Amino acid sequence: MFTRMIFMDSDTATSQREYSMQAKRPMDMIYGMEVANYTIAFTKYTNLRRFNGSEGRIGTWSLKLEQLPSLNGTAITEEIIEKSVAPFYCTGGCGGNGTDDFDITLYEFGHCASFNVCECNEGYYGLTCQDMTCNCVNGECLIPLVCVCVNGWTGSRCEVPICGFDCGDGVCSGPDTCKCNSGSVGAQCNQSIYVVTIIPILCFIIFIVILVFLIRWLLKRHHLRQALKNLDWLIKWDEVIVGDTRAMSIMSTAGDDFATSAKSNMCTWRSQKCFIQKFNCDTLSVEDENLRMEVVSIRELRHNNLVQFVGACLEYPNVCLLTEVTPKGSLEDLLSNDNVKLGWDFKFSLLKDICRGMHFLHLSEIQSHGRLKSSNCLVDNRWTCKISGFGLPSLRYNGPRKKLPDDDEFTEKKLTSLFWTAPELLPGCKNIDGVKQGTKHGDVYSFGIILTEICTREEPYSSETGYLEPEQILQLVIDKDSPTAGEAKKMWYKSGGDTTKLFRPSVKNEHLPEEYAAKAGLQKLMAQCWGNQPELRPSFKNVNEKLNEIYPIKGELIDNLVNMLEKYSSNLEQIVADRTKELVEEKRKTEQLISQMLPKKVVEDLKHGNPVEPESFECVTIFFSDIVGFTNIAKGSTPFQVVDLLNDLYTTFDAILDNYDVYKVETIGDA
Repeated sequence: MFTRMIFMDSDTATSQREYSMQAKRPMDMIYGMEVANYTIAFTKYTNLRRFNGSEGRIGTWSLKLEQLPSLNGTAITEEIIEKSVAPFYCTGGCGGNGTDDFDITLYEFGHCASFNVCECNEGYYGLTCQDMTCNCVNGECLIPLVCVCVNGWTGSRCEVPICGFDCGDGVCSGPDTCKCNSGSVGAQCNQSIYVVTIIPILCFIIFIVILVFLIRWLLKRHHLRQALKNLDWLIKWDEVIVGDTRAMSIMSTAGDDFATSAKSNMCTWRSQKCFIQKFNCDTLSVEDENLRMEVVSIRELRHNNLVQFVGACLEYPNVCLLTEVTPKGSLEDLLSNDNVKLGWDFKFSLLKDICRGMHFLHLSEIQSHGRLKSSNCLVDNRWTCKISGFGLPSLRYNGPRKKLPDDDEFTEKKLTSLFWTAPELLPGCKNIDGVKQGTKHGDVYSFGIILTEICTREEPYSSETGYLEPEQILQLVIDKDSPTAGEAKKMWYKSGGDTTKLFRPSVKNEHLPEEYAAKAGLQKLMAQCWGNQPELRPSFKNVNEKLNEIYPIKGELIDNLVNMLEKYSSNLEQIVADRTKELVEEKRKTEQLISQMLPKKVVEDLKHGNPVEPESFECVTIFFSDIVGFTNIAKGSTPFQVVDLLNDLYTTFDAILDNYDVYKVETIGDA
């Protein structure tokens, strides 16, 4: 029997030999039998091999290959193709399919260099050469570094987009897609952003603003309608308690004249202390919508430097306004009261209060005052100055007026009320009602006149009224160079006036602050406020800023208020001391007079508060005297001569009585 043997040089050999060997007896091949010319490898990792095979055997003794003769006597030699175990292999392959059946180490994308180690062809990579080198951005590679682009892209790497149109102010950033530069929008970047974006935004903003204003207008209209229906401000005169003196308990600094008039102008309405301002006006109808609108406007004003409206009576003869009480009286009364010492802290505080109140008033629906003067600036308990006398034109000057007296005193009073009026508003005005609502610039002029009052503590033109009539003063204020003011200008010049300057209230240096900067600033501000050109006058906001520059607030508000109150308290102590001294003097005079009129015992009893016991006298003397012909004497004498005669005569009688220690009970006359 023969067997087939494969021989290899070593375990790592890459070639092999196969031999047929004859078995030893008794297992040798029977003559005439054939041995197969192939082997079967028991592995899937095999190569095909091709070789020429010959049938034969190795001699037992010769140890050489001996060919077996064929049956027909010829040797058999043929090409044999069979599988053989690969010396090494890569279990995952090396990319793609194998390319050679005779060598399993060869693949499409690489070859197996050793066990499970691939060497990749150019353009491929990875452990098994399965990855292809491809730099396509928008495409794919069928072979390495050769791109097949998707639709809309071109270029060696498919990185260039294709746009079927011009991108205008931009670049093509993708298939049929443009990337616009700043300032342009649209699919083809041919539209300006200002047209496409800003204009719609502006339109939207305008729409929102219009909508907000419309909503505010509707709300305000609704509020106005409700306010017009509200008549809780309307006063019935029989509900008013006039002359409530309890409200005057703290009016210690006002003068006697003001206290007397203020008591008659104080009242109580619905348990609220009020101040009455009456008008010479006929009965007004509460159904008048304009009047009710005016009331709504003034009721809605809320500011610390404006007098608060309380109510109004519209029935003649008690047409009036009720406002909050300001116990210190008006600024005019305060300045005329010499007992109240006002330092510049007080003065500048009052001026700034007026500016703040007027600035707020100018921003409101009322817009202007028209009759601003010191009598319309009221001072409350905290020394805060509040503006009054504004608004309600139906009561102040538009309503039906009752006839007023035409005497000279009243006419002069009407003219002097115009001393605070701006020159551009004076022509044609006979009284303050002719000014009507006035103007904002006119209010600033009026403030300038108030400024002179606070500096001098005198009424405006107080020195000029000594040689000029009120009408002449107004003529000079309007235009000092006009022919109608010629005579007044001469009198002004003769009295030492500077006719090259505007005719305004005189303010001396001693009336101004001692500091030069404050003095110069105040003079400049005064001149700006009362200038002849209205448009050049500052607003109240600017006036307040300039006042703060001239006299800035030092420290906190509370500190300044405490400082002001301390000065006021010291002033009151001085007033109390002076009044006490006067009281002691009056008491001494009264005691002296009583001592002359009554017996000493009676005087002593009265001084000590003891009751005066009645006394009886057993003997008294009654002296009768008669002036013969007194009637004729009286007829031929003046009243003063008659008084002097009687005074001298009875003084002589009293002297005689004193010489005899006689007590005169009474002197009577029966003529």
